[in-house]
Amino acid sequence: MATAFGSSPYVIVQKYNSGQACVATELSGVTAYLADGKCHKTDTAKSYRAAQKADGSASVLSYTDAVCGTLGTQFTVSAADGSSHACVSDTKVYGAGTTPLYLTSTMNYDTTATTCSSGVPSLVSTAVANVDTTCLTTSVCTGSAAPYTGTKCSSASSYLADMGTAFGVNPYVIVQTFTTGKSCADEELSGITAYLADGKCHKTSSSASYRAIRNADNSASIKKYTDGICGSGETTTSLGTSQGACTADTKVYGAGTTPLYLTSTVNYDTAANTCKSGLPSYVASTVVGVDACAATVACTGQAAPYTGTSCSSTLTYKDDMAAAFGVNPYVIVEKYTASQSCADDKLLGITTYLADGKCHKTGSLTSYRVTRSADNSASIKTYTDAVCGTGETPTT
Repeated sequence: MATAFGSSPYVIVQKYNSGQACVATELSGVTAYLADGKCHKTDTAKSYRAAQKADGSASVLSYTDAVCGTLGTQFTVSAADGSSHACVSDTKVYGAGTTPLYLTSTMNYDTTATTCSSGVPSLVSTAVANVDTTCLTTSVCTGSAAPYTGTKCSSASSYLADMGTAFGVNPYVIVQTFTTGKSCADEELSGITAYLADGKCHKTSSSASYRAIRNADNSASIKKYTDGICGSGETTTSLGTSQGACTADTKVYGAGTTPLYLTSTVNYDTAANTCKSGLPSYVASTVVGVDACAATVACTGQAAPYTGTSCSSTLTYKDDMAAAFGVNPYVIVEKYTASQSCADDKLLGITTYLADGKCHKTGSLTSYRVTRSADNSASIKTYTDAVCGTGETPTT
């Protein structure tokens, strides 16, 4: 039966001949039920629902119709008897797993790109639904302005995995709330909210918004606001580092770390096509506040280096540089606060060089040459003039 039901919960009811104390040789029949709480038809005029709790208690409701409408008999076993497989009324009960709670989630999106079917949600609000609640996962989101919304159906047993898939590589925080005083028992789950923990402002309604951050040590904070732009009525909730621990009728989960945000000055040797599709020769990036960067659509300058501004984060920077440099060789150098073991949150700045071995002007009195070898070693030579002629300083 364990192989047959796999990870699904099930209840096994063994019946014995009357008055024989459940002796193995007096076994008269065995019935195994899928204990997912749903209605299962067994004949044209028969059906059942079975449920099993984490404490070992279980119930099987049998009906005299095919749609679990007319109750016929009800069989229950206590936690003590179910856990010990005690012989009660010529019956023993076995099983595994726990009947899941069923969930209906409203998924918020900041944009309708990809019709929300594969986008990253900004907020997921989840309610515990009745097992027979008709939940339909939507394939497109609705709304005329952010937040655009869609619906996803899930169960408590798959929820964490579902959120991992939904948020992907992006950091997120999950807050589960439970009935007060119930020690966060699984069956006492009352609701779940999952936040995109990228530090940005996310509108949840015309009069509500939030920012969430998650740190490398699993601690997190959520700031909620009473307007749609994270401007007023701030309240802060700080969350500890223990994943899945029950604290104040709440459990917290999540993954990833809120990235640092970068503003990059991008140099080009030519202004062709206003630099929109050009190959950068040099990219100097600094860490800025989450909302501080303003990207430009064209480069400026009367002579090389022509410059523009791009915005990125530590989560996407390497991919951004790969896209910008394409098939051309390049070298990325990250600088960190001294003596901090290059901790992610101690990043000071990043410099990316075009490693084609040519001389590239970076200012009226600065230039460089960079090469990169097949073994990933690199050489950077900087100069104190614009033509790679004087003041050479090599770095390997």
